[in-house]
Amino acid sequence: MRAALDRCLRGTFRAGLLACAAAAGLSAPAARADIVSFDPDGGAAGNGPVAVGSFDFGVGNMLAQGIGPLDTSAGRTFQLYSQAALSGLQNANGDPIGINGLGTTFELTAVSSVTYVVDSVITGASGSTINVSRAGVQAPNSFLEIYYDTAPNANSLAGTGYNDGLRILLASPTAGGNNAGNITATATGGVLDVTQFDQFGTDNYGIQSLNTTGSINTAFNVLSQDPTFFLSPLATFQYTTGSTITPFTQTNPSGLFTGSAGGGAPRVVPVLGTTNGLNGLDFQFQNDGSGSFTVVPEPGSMTLLGLGFAGLLGLRLRRRGAAA
Repeated sequence: MRAALDRCLRGTFRAGLLACAAAAGLSAPAARADIVSFDPDGGAAGNGPVAVGSFDFGVGNMLAQGIGPLDTSAGRTFQLYSQAALSGLQNANGDPIGINGLGTTFELTAVSSVTYVVDSVITGASGSTINVSRAGVQAPNSFLEIYYDTAPNANSLAGTGYNDGLRILLASPTAGGNNAGNITATATGGVLDVTQFDQFGTDNYGIQSLNTTGSINTAFNVLSQDPTFFLSPLATFQYTTGSTITPFTQTNPSGLFTGSAGGGAPRVVPVLGTTNGLNGLDFQFQNDGSGSFTVVPEPGSMTLLGLGFAGLLGLRLRRRGAAA
């Protein structure tokens, strides 16, 4: 540790306090979930600010664009699109928070796009697991947005209505936090299990699908927020896009996905082939996600970090003087 600190101190003004503190083992706290003050309808009469521990999204859709047919090559990148409507809020204990009008007089929705890379593929008699993580180089259309809309119109089958209304948060993928996951296609005796793709009410697709389980996580840096909704200054958003499940039994598979930030019409069309995940270019999943936030550290926290670094610097200088 001393050697690392010595190297860092020689470049204090180039590296900055945080880099030196990290070298000395005084790094900032790891990714965490904070309690944030959030007003679900932005100051309207229906609700007031509440202390939120996490967002609970309803069952939505994910599309792994460019991962099919079932990929067996590590290093392959793909774009993961996600869209879902908020189903509720939870407090610090994970208990639901009542929200007046959610889903009836207004809706809150999230859309995202993140570049992932296949890290490894493990295949056996019971199935095939694709382990993935956030790619170091993100596509230009990587983002996360949360929208508030007074006309609840998110349509799972069409894939529309998730990125309209008022954008209340914009974020971009970051290397901090949890950025990994997996997709597991089940098999029986080494033969991949196949079933009807759309089993939610009417079969709108007439195709088959692999059976899959798993989950994928992404950490985002918050770039902008609407202070009438988010009353706490946000730093990051940890989004668990939830279970990578097929077939679809809890919602309709979406026919479109949002490909870029800014509220443009959804234009990404899934290419699934006759068996989702097996012979198409893309792989589409149900997801049931959640999200939590961290807030910007208070000035006092940074002051304490600086004081700790100053103490280490003083100790080093005293030791140098004694050695001379």
